[in-house]
Amino acid sequence: MRIPLYQCHTCFGQFPPDEISTLPCNHLYCDGCLNSLFAATLKDETLYPPRCCRQPIPFDSVRLFLNGQLAAQFANKKEELDDKDKIYCHVPTCSTYINASHRVCDRATCQACGERTCLVCKGSVHLGDCPKDEEVQSVLTLAREQGWQRCNACGRVVDLRIGCNHITCHCKAEFCYRCGATWRTCTCLLFDEQRLLERAQNVVNRGGRPGGAVAVATMVNHLRDNHECAHDRWERVDEPDCECEECGDVLRDFILQCSQCQVEMCARCVNNRQ
Repeated sequence: MRIPLYQCHTCFGQFPPDEISTLPCNHLYCDGCLNSLFAATLKDETLYPPRCCRQPIPFDSVRLFLNGQLAAQFANKKEELDDKDKIYCHVPTCSTYINASHRVCDRATCQACGERTCLVCKGSVHLGDCPKDEEVQSVLTLAREQGWQRCNACGRVVDLRIGCNHITCHCKAEFCYRCGATWRTCTCLLFDEQRLLERAQNVVNRGGRPGGAVAVATMVNHLRDNHECAHDRWERVDEPDCECEECGDVLRDFILQCSQCQVEMCARCVNNRQ
């Protein structure tokens, strides 16, 4: 009897039933891609919680499909990943995550080295007001010089490369890239016209196929009309060495292109990062 094979939603490979997991969104993942996703989550918090089609993947439902060591690492790190206000030991050579049970009032005691960290400024425990963090100040100075913007909710620095001035931060806050105000509370233009033109030129000229002025103008209008994109229509483009516009990875065989806004992303960013 011939064993049926099923296609992995991420790598498009064919696998027998015992090497395939069905996720909450009903997409199928091979053991290799599932392990790769959970391993990547430990290094890149934008992938947490592990998810596909914006639906979280319950750890307990796939634990048996994960490598034993990886499953143990994920279980041990889950509290840290779930923590919305993480605290780490201020000692650079330690930097251990300090869990909630070791935080009292305005200070946290490292369970690894015993040093105490201020919960406000994240530096060493001190008397009086928190001192300014010189490294943070230098980053903010660079951000101002480069024209970058800060999220008005979590303080994350954002650099806009493509798209309109409507920014949705990793913390889910929405704000205007041009002025930093909460989205829909300012009068700034939706697009920077020069950035829009450059984006249209880049899209039209993909793959070394230069397009004319008419093609660029058409693409400008298309991008302007489709700026509020849900990224729900993807097409596979079989071209080698394409760069994901979200994470920067270079794909060996193919890339996925949104048919609406024309952004190109790897399968991981499409399935697991949005």
